[in-house]
Amino acid sequence: MSFPVSRRAHRFIAVASAVFLVSSACTGLLWAYSPYLYWDEGYMRKKAPMAGPAPTAAAVSVQDAMAAARRAGRSGQVQTATLRSDFGRLLWEVQLGAGGEGSQSFLMDAVTGEPLSPLTAAQATLIARQYVRGNPPVEEVIAESAFVARSGNARPTPAYRVRFKQARNPEIVIHRDSGVILADEDTGRRIHFFVTRLHQYNYFGFKKTLTAMAGVPLLLLIATGLVMWLRPKWWRARRGMRVMAASMVTAAIASLAGQVCAQEKPVVPLPEVNVNAPPVSRYVPERSSVGTKTDTPLMDVPASVQSVPREFLYDQSAFTLDGIIRNVSGVQQSGSSNYGFFSTYIIRGLASQFYRDGVLDASQVNGYLRTLTDVSRVDILKGPGSALYGSGAPGGTISIISKLPTPTPLYSPYGVGGSFGTYQFGADMGGPLGETLGYRLNTDHYHTNGFRDVSSTFTEFVPIMVWTPLPGQTLTAKFDFRTIEAIADTVGIPFKGRTLVDIPRDSKLYSPFSDTSQDVYRLALKLDSELAEGLVLQQNAAFMQRDLALVRNASNPTFAANGVTLTGRSVRDQHDQWTDFIYQVEPVWKVKTGPLTHTILGGFQFQMDVLYTRRQTANLLDITNIYQDPVVPESNMKNLTWVPNFNRNSHLLDYAVYLQDQIAIGEQWKWRGGLRWDHFDSYDKDRVAQYEHQLYNDKFSWNVGLAYQPIPQTSFYGGISKSYLSILTSEAAQGAALVPESGLQYELGNRSEFLNGMIRTNLAFFQTYRKNFLITVGTNTEPIGEQMTQGIEFDFSSEPLPGWVLWANYAYTTTELMKLSPADPSAGKGHSAQGVPENAAALWTTYEIQGGTFKGFGGGGGFVYKGGIFVDTLNTQKLPQFVTGDLVVFYRTPHADFQVNIKNISDATYYFAPRNTAGAPGDPISAFATVTLRY
Repeated sequence: MSFPVSRRAHRFIAVASAVFLVSSACTGLLWAYSPYLYWDEGYMRKKAPMAGPAPTAAAVSVQDAMAAARRAGRSGQVQTATLRSDFGRLLWEVQLGAGGEGSQSFLMDAVTGEPLSPLTAAQATLIARQYVRGNPPVEEVIAESAFVARSGNARPTPAYRVRFKQARNPEIVIHRDSGVILADEDTGRRIHFFVTRLHQYNYFGFKKTLTAMAGVPLLLLIATGLVMWLRPKWWRARRGMRVMAASMVTAAIASLAGQVCAQEKPVVPLPEVNVNAPPVSRYVPERSSVGTKTDTPLMDVPASVQSVPREFLYDQSAFTLDGIIRNVSGVQQSGSSNYGFFSTYIIRGLASQFYRDGVLDASQVNGYLRTLTDVSRVDILKGPGSALYGSGAPGGTISIISKLPTPTPLYSPYGVGGSFGTYQFGADMGGPLGETLGYRLNTDHYHTNGFRDVSSTFTEFVPIMVWTPLPGQTLTAKFDFRTIEAIADTVGIPFKGRTLVDIPRDSKLYSPFSDTSQDVYRLALKLDSELAEGLVLQQNAAFMQRDLALVRNASNPTFAANGVTLTGRSVRDQHDQWTDFIYQVEPVWKVKTGPLTHTILGGFQFQMDVLYTRRQTANLLDITNIYQDPVVPESNMKNLTWVPNFNRNSHLLDYAVYLQDQIAIGEQWKWRGGLRWDHFDSYDKDRVAQYEHQLYNDKFSWNVGLAYQPIPQTSFYGGISKSYLSILTSEAAQGAALVPESGLQYELGNRSEFLNGMIRTNLAFFQTYRKNFLITVGTNTEPIGEQMTQGIEFDFSSEPLPGWVLWANYAYTTTELMKLSPADPSAGKGHSAQGVPENAAALWTTYEIQGGTFKGFGGGGGFVYKGGIFVDTLNTQKLPQFVTGDLVVFYRTPHADFQVNIKNISDATYYFAPRNTAGAPGDPISAFATVTLRY
């Protein structure tokens, strides 16, 4: 391919890709906004209900109704028998079969005993008329033997389609046997469904959204761009080789001439220049934006903020965000709703929230496992952050900062292999694409069979582009594609009474078909514009879609009277579809008023989260003898009797305005204050429980803090912060329209630095109150909890000598549950929260030889100590304390790194997190080798 041809191909693909991505973004946004553009409050609801007789008028018993269903040819187990009123009649509705979409329905008049299934066209018309306003004439009634609803998993169903003569041409589709409405369509909704089909068009023969296909044109763009970039360089290289010989001859002649001249002229010495710049460490960050949303020195922030650089996590061979746990005080695996297939952490004994580049990044519960593939560093703000970030958990904010384009070309492939059949390969590429455009591309594939066969597989493709069209204006565009498959082990090693069952730690008690599969698509845009000196306008927009399918064990199994049989087992089948959109606009103004220096941040935010979720459960057979080579009796999902739990549509809208001012009063005093108003609109509708809720809330969040620096090397700070979290979840029986969770924290601390900032410490004292938080009760999660937590934390990060890195931390945390049940306020009161150790500590240190023959060689290691943690809120079951140690050896050169990590060197048996009424066993001794190349 000639250079002009490759340029034309590159331009053609670029234009096609732009059209492709713009159409995808537009249809995706229309799809996301569809409930508010095309749906009204009467969607799938009766506008003119025809009430029937009172329930007391029933003359037919439920037993007679079930017998009639059998006589009518319905088979299977009876799931439900419901007495309800519809289209002027009192009805018995009997559902039989496997439950859910595979169930069979039978209707009978509860007064006359007349079988009504299948319905007649006239009866279907009466039912349909209840779903339209007014009394329009019927245009047509069509009997369809195999109607398929627009849901992706709907099955063909016999139905009647009733069309009415009215504005917008409404059509109501009624199930032929049950009389349930299957579709409510009109002109606006048909447009919405067309847009949906356009967005989901099946180009490549498998079910993915249009946005996911963006990887194909992007790869073509990269390939043609590389051809354009490398071909001229190759020609220049050939020409350079021809010139090199002549250059060498010329250099030799010049060298000889220089020697002759040097013999004739004396050497004139240059004056000596001393440079005393403070050292800079990649391992000891000194600035962060997580606590203020502006780039601020940590010494000026009146709150506890920790920053963990990528290099540190790389030294520890961390793949997922779990690597932050050992490096920051007070951060632990969540003690409830922790199922192993998504990232979920508690900070200071309280739930936390994830952000990516300053924008909310999905939920914690039933979220997704976050890797370090495209991560530059992780910043953590401890305590409520709602005054800045809006709806958020009171434990803190975990902010993931992405890698940005590099100023020089970078190509860095890497590979990992190790224990449990683990392998990983990927590449980190980046560089300029001109004077104003740069890119970074991170790709990765990871697989592990896992200890106890708890396997996981990740594939990630994450490009980011930064464009500077004008001085002072920067546009950043990032697209994330991640596909994640992971085994969900919610059983672990169970408790028997107050102690763990004495069975091998590699025992597998979860169902063999337990599995989760999730696709994550995220498009984020950021525009920074310098409007005037000291005035910058920041805009962020992010669109995320997640599709989660999971099968996991659900209930808390118990032991039968014989003490060896595990009973009460069940399995859950669930499907979640999340669509999130957020837009922020934030002016930042730096201005002086007399002796005061202000950094003022204002903002407006719109956030929309839409959730479609359904769940069904089935009981499982007992494990006969857990002590004698326990055998899980089920091998597949066949022949299980499923009971539907819910089929919900939920949404959350959040409109917010906020203001923050950071005031420097001279060199010693730094004040920060923030206020935020949020309007929450949450809605939840369940077709199984037949309920519909909507709730509006207006909440004010705020923070205030003061830092005092008697000398530049130390800062004493204190602060108070208030937060609210509007709940949207697929775990609770009701997943939205719930009272917002609230948090209130008091904090005092000291931050100090030594050796020109190469050693930094942070000491904090805190007390936090939390109300209306979600807590697992049985198999559901409910917003009923109240908790108080307080403690002391110490973090130490340093690079005291070139090549020597030392980090350490300690946390003392006490928690007190104040309320767990609305029915019994004293239940659990005074007990400790789940999953929170009273004492926890960690240390990590490495040393790299800086010169001589062995330059680049190094090694190190560390340990983690975690005190005992309670598994249940009654504090009857407690996981034991543990200590684990890790080692690392490495060799680093400018173009390659070789590293070996050994984890849990003492092969200690430990349990790192609760699993319902059980403990999750940690990995035994393991080893991993990593090779990284750089070009």
